[in-house]
Amino acid sequence: MADIKIYSAVVCPYAHRTRLVLQEKGIDFDLIEIDLQNKPEGFTKVSPY
Repeated sequence: MADIKIYSAVVCPYAHRTRLVLQEKGIDFDLIEIDLQNKPEGFTKVSPY
């Protein structure tokens, strides 16, 4: 399990840029895909907006 967690939606350009940089630098991360129409319980604690 990686120390870095990236919460992303399929259409999120910001998370996509972050993933590209981490991959280019060879930094391990966990990708957590979020369905913005059906957000999982507790997600608003991570990202209130």
